[in-house]
Amino acid sequence: MSGLKVADFEAVIQKHRTASGAARPLFAIFFAAFLAWSGLGQETSCYDLWIRLREQKLHSEPMTLKAKDTETEMAFAFEKEGSWFPELPKGWFELDQNYMKRALQIRARAEADGKKENILLKMLKHYLDASDPKWIMAPASVRRSITKAQWSKMTPQEQIEFLFESGDILKRLTRTGLGHLFYEEVLNFARLRPGPKKPESVNITDDLGSYELVSRGETNRKAFQEMRKEIEDALDGPIGHQHIVHAWPADREARAKLAPKYLELLDAGTWFLYWRQMERNPEEVESILGHEYLGIYPRSSLKRLQDRMVEGDSEHARDKYRMIGFRSMRGRESMPGQDPNQFYPDFELRSGNKGVKRDFMEDMLQARLASGDYSGLKEFNSHSVDPGAPVRKIAPDLSSEQLSTLEAFEAAMPKLRSANRQYRKDLRNKIFSPLLNWEERLPMDLGGESFKQARLKYAEDLTAIAKEYLKRQARTQKPESHERLWEETQQEIEKAVYEFAHATKLSKAFESYLVPRPEQLPDIRVAASGPVDVNKIDLGIEFSFRFLNSPANKTEAGERIYKTVSELAKAFGASEVRDLEDPTAHGHGLGMKFLMVDENGKKWRVEWDGVQRFYRQGKPYAPQGGHIEIPSPKAAPQDMTQIKALYETNRALGQVPNRAAGGAHINIDLKPFFSLPETQGARKFVDFLSHFENNREMIQFLWQHPYRTAAAFPLEMTPSLKEKLNRFSGTWDDLARLLYDERYFNPYVSRKPGYTQLNATALMSGLVPDAYRETIDIKNPSTEWFPAFGGKGTDRVELRLFDAPPDEYLAALQIKYIRALLNKSINTEGKTDIQKKYGPEDFQKWKEDAGSFSEAAKAHLIDLGLDPKEFLPLIVDAHQVQQVELPKPKPLVEFPDFLPLQEERWSPSQNNQ
Repeated sequence: MSGLKVADFEAVIQKHRTASGAARPLFAIFFAAFLAWSGLGQETSCYDLWIRLREQKLHSEPMTLKAKDTETEMAFAFEKEGSWFPELPKGWFELDQNYMKRALQIRARAEADGKKENILLKMLKHYLDASDPKWIMAPASVRRSITKAQWSKMTPQEQIEFLFESGDILKRLTRTGLGHLFYEEVLNFARLRPGPKKPESVNITDDLGSYELVSRGETNRKAFQEMRKEIEDALDGPIGHQHIVHAWPADREARAKLAPKYLELLDAGTWFLYWRQMERNPEEVESILGHEYLGIYPRSSLKRLQDRMVEGDSEHARDKYRMIGFRSMRGRESMPGQDPNQFYPDFELRSGNKGVKRDFMEDMLQARLASGDYSGLKEFNSHSVDPGAPVRKIAPDLSSEQLSTLEAFEAAMPKLRSANRQYRKDLRNKIFSPLLNWEERLPMDLGGESFKQARLKYAEDLTAIAKEYLKRQARTQKPESHERLWEETQQEIEKAVYEFAHATKLSKAFESYLVPRPEQLPDIRVAASGPVDVNKIDLGIEFSFRFLNSPANKTEAGERIYKTVSELAKAFGASEVRDLEDPTAHGHGLGMKFLMVDENGKKWRVEWDGVQRFYRQGKPYAPQGGHIEIPSPKAAPQDMTQIKALYETNRALGQVPNRAAGGAHINIDLKPFFSLPETQGARKFVDFLSHFENNREMIQFLWQHPYRTAAAFPLEMTPSLKEKLNRFSGTWDDLARLLYDERYFNPYVSRKPGYTQLNATALMSGLVPDAYRETIDIKNPSTEWFPAFGGKGTDRVELRLFDAPPDEYLAALQIKYIRALLNKSINTEGKTDIQKKYGPEDFQKWKEDAGSFSEAAKAHLIDLGLDPKEFLPLIVDAHQVQQVELPKPKPLVEFPDFLPLQEERWSPSQNNQ
């Protein structure tokens, strides 16, 4: 059975049974989830497999994969580069004293004869100098036993003899000294011998003066991950450089059909990593623009790989000096299914591949390869974007003067010596790459006018740099001056490329392009367990989408907002679109709002929210940045048709949600509670609040990114509040006063009262003093802060802790989860007391122990009547999100002088919405 099949998992189950004959519980759940998703004997989609791979990391369970239509298991390996000998753990490697002595003697003679740069002789001369801690060569005991005068009388060869006299150079030379010898390539890392503590998984080699720890190959993802983590922990640093060795289908026709999208995956992944690296400021981190082994693919290289792939010639399918290098690996007998007489393709991820992006890249690539599902990707030859094309084809819209200057600059670029024979071309391609027609390359809007301006600015900057280079080159004579001129020119180009990459955020566009998307969405309805059909309770969801690149002003933001409205109007069959004036919106009035009436007569809004701004004499000005917020109509959706269209439309505009920087506030209509007899309805709402608080740590772990704590603050459940809620049997007015008096809102200066995880201020807003009913701009330094309860109606409760769902699948789960919470509260007989199920210690345990979190989350979902298998995408995403560590928060100051509520009693019948 080829590809990722049920039989593969059954074999793994058999292999990892316990002594009692039962499969381990976690893996049983793991396997059951796969069966439920894929169907017995059926292949799984890329999205489903991507989720499965992420869950495998969560549970750290054994797993192997095969590329689609092949019988060879994928193999994984890594490389860890470094240049400083002392960072290698003691005991991993031993020094070859005889080699070292000979190497130093030969080097000293070569330097004395002027055949080598004077490095070793200089180090020997200053051997006893301890003035610079970074260059202490001699141990303290040696510095006490010999004087500088005695040392200076020795010849270099005598000094070398002295270093090895004891039989162990470490008695005469510090590890820092050894580090410099290796760093300066006087010694070679490849000549180190295995030590008693060296991990079996790695060997060491030398790469142009740096060490490379090269791992053995592993076909089991768990074994590979554990092997990698062992080295990362020992070296206290992440590993990004890795290999994914796989096979091609045996059938020529299958390879020919696969090749265009397979190579698009390779190329788009390369661009993602490249633009991610170029967003780093070259004044802070060394730029990779000039790196000779980190190139991008011209069309000719991709076409050559296509030809090799169609012919099945994996031995000669090689193009390794790229961000994702394409390599050919000879088969190994130790790797299941590999033939030592055959060669296998290898995706070598070389740079920009650490942290959560490493997880994304390796899981995404493996899911695509194993499922054979390349949905959402173009064919690599379906567009004309080619960084290797002549500059007049790359940027035909530039002026003739600009094009002539850039052509002259290209011709004048120096010949660059490198082991990469294509280095000069690769560098040229990277320099011209911002000028490409990226909106043809990617199936999305890249920011409209702001993207065009960033591209044109780069063209102007590069032309100016080229002119200056050509002018200075014409009057430069000395070779060393030419080298210095090119170095300075390259630095200027690095800065210009960085500014382009930072302004356009092309890495985010490529990431969005590469992310697997769900083919099917969950049913958002739940089975009601009582008299109230919670599927008919109206919800209002405030969706948010981030701009691909930040608007520099209101005009740019307006262009994107209006385009969003226009495209959504088409998708929703809108009968009306109009601008809404709101001079007091969010307290500053700088935003924009549009109203859109869909084909069902429901009203949607599209707003510019989160607007960044400056202040002059208390007046806001220069609005910029922000994001798009799209509040849905008050409705009870029964399917995901409109929400799916909402996500697809925004994706096509280059706008995607971000869990870390945007919420999906869910407003729940209180009418079902208000329609009950007053004391019964108020009590049922308390049951809902109690159920939320009892499970708050789990709900927060599942749904709220740590960065969003300030906007959705967790409130303390004080003993007094707990006791009063458990005993509560009063009216809505009684409940509002209880919540206000017990400060069940955000009471801290500089925040709004509604900035809580469960915002119930709507119940209090009809009773608060008139002075609290206004809105406030909390960022205005000239505004005196007050608790602003205004801005929300009194007919809803708002769950603010929910992050913006990254895709429509999680958006569906969000709705279904809310309905399950409502069902549990409204349709459970009797009252629900506050009895906390979890505490802060559970939250911390879940962060550290993925298995513990997974089991607790599944039990929680089952308690709500939900299917944990369906919620696996949420579970794996939540655990990754919660690994973020926040800095120590600033102390909060509680407002000390809250005014009492008005005496006039309040009831829902007074709502004036």
